[in-house]
Amino acid sequence: SFQLTSKSALSFSLSPKFGFVQEKRTDLTTANDYDPLTNTNIQQNGLFNAEFGSYFFQDNFYVGAVIPNLLRNNIVGTNNVETYFSPKETGWFVHSGYEWKTNRANHLNASALVKSDLGSSLHAELNLLYQLNNRKFGFGGSYRTSRALLGIIKFTAFNQFSFFYSYQYNFSNLMNYQNGSHELMLVFDRKKNIMNFSGKRYTPRF
Repeated sequence: SFQLTSKSALSFSLSPKFGFVQEKRTDLTTANDYDPLTNTNIQQNGLFNAEFGSYFFQDNFYVGAVIPNLLRNNIVGTNNVETYFSPKETGWFVHSGYEWKTNRANHLNASALVKSDLGSSLHAELNLLYQLNNRKFGFGGSYRTSRALLGIIKFTAFNQFSFFYSYQYNFSNLMNYQNGSHELMLVFDRKKNIMNFSGKRYTPRF
């Protein structure tokens, strides 16, 4: 992490990763019982990869970018693995947010996420969260380009535990097979400064 000004910082991370792949191909039903690709199960351990991220933040704004997998690990045939780097096949995330103080105790948070990955269309999310009583209670909503709407409720206790509940309604073709989905999330905030800006606590997320 690098402190740029008294109220802003820039950080980078590079994390190694090791993956495990298992495919039970013998459980597949095929037209040809002697297909060599389905007569053997696959177990590959210790596939090396790495994740890269960067983050800029200040007291009321953040923007970050992440590449979850710098390398591609492709299984070829029944037991060979190709590990290589390809910019055209690299997935990425970009996320950003801003906070407005509507008065001394209430805040309005807006954030957005855009992500891309090989084999899928570009995905984006827009989020709004209005927080009352110094972030003790909040409510908001999200829109996803996968044609989904979300409603969100937040409660905070002991200044460190935040509880979120959200309900997602799909108005894509999935609505023919489900009536929505529920999500529960518990967040613990350790209340430790990432960087000490004039004695105040700043966080890159809201």
